[in-house]
Amino acid sequence: MKTTTLVMALASLLASGTARAETYVRPCADGECTVPVADGDVDDLEYADGAGYPLSNFDSGGPNGAVRLQLTGDKLTIGLRLPGPPEGGSRRGTIDLYFDADRPGTSCVPIIERPQAEDRAIRVQYDLGNHAAATAQQVGNGATWQAPTGPMPWMKYWPITHYVTEPADDPGMFHVEMTVVLRPTSSSTSQVLTDGSLGFAMVHRGDSAFEHMPGAVNHVPDQVVPCTWETLDFGEPEGTPLSMTV
Repeated sequence: MKTTTLVMALASLLASGTARAETYVRPCADGECTVPVADGDVDDLEYADGAGYPLSNFDSGGPNGAVRLQLTGDKLTIGLRLPGPPEGGSRRGTIDLYFDADRPGTSCVPIIERPQAEDRAIRVQYDLGNHAAATAQQVGNGATWQAPTGPMPWMKYWPITHYVTEPADDPGMFHVEMTVVLRPTSSSTSQVLTDGSLGFAMVHRGDSAFEHMPGAVNHVPDQVVPCTWETLDFGEPEGTPLSMTV
């Protein structure tokens, strides 16, 4: 796609409200609210003080999933309830998560912002058949994503934990639960919390499963165009937030 065409398309999305969709996530201090235990069992009650986002499965009309989000201090807990593969299908898949750390500085027009050094991409590769999952993390380089470079590159990673389970009381679904500390290992401060917002996108690809957040039909978030991602607002809402049941 030519740059001018992409700019026009993104401008149209902004005008229609599809791009830069916003979800309010209430920030909690330790002891002020329920903090989810990231053990791979996504319990709605644990996320009662957080935010919920419904997922639509755009592959073969399979079951829909859901995202749960909870911010405690500088740690974002992410709970994913996702459709498992059909009987006899492949039990492997990927979940890509994208984080735009400087959300107020991100724009679509007139300049299309690309992932920067403060942004992160995390891929979860799961194998339900072997009860295994692995993560890989990349940083932005102004154009796309790459592995961290320079002295002690591992200090640039955002600390994460991840768990993948197939709860017996949720047949046909599997759960992914992660904690993501919203700052590099080498830093004691978080630009995300200073700004009060975060760009966030998620894309799940599995056998008979294709889901993404934001979830507009035919508008899959672009992995290198952060303004097509959801905005998580950690500030005070303008009105009284309503609980979302999905």
